[in-house]
Amino acid sequence: MDWYCFKDKAAMVEADVTLKYVAADEYSRDFTFKGIKCPICGAAYVPEKMAIGRLSTAESLAEGK
Repeated sequence: MDWYCFKDKAAMVEADVTLKYVAADEYSRDFTFKGIKCPICGAAYVPEKMAIGRLSTAESLAEGK
């Protein structure tokens, strides 16, 4: 299945995607993973499995829960 950017109508490409987690106490951490993003505007797609699994776990670790 091909994915397209809603804004630019361009085909999304596989790329490294970096998210920044910032906690209320100014703590921040970058998370980089393989994903897809628009080659024009840079909008990225975070797959559900990644958001629920790896990023949720990383958030819990960052907050010390």
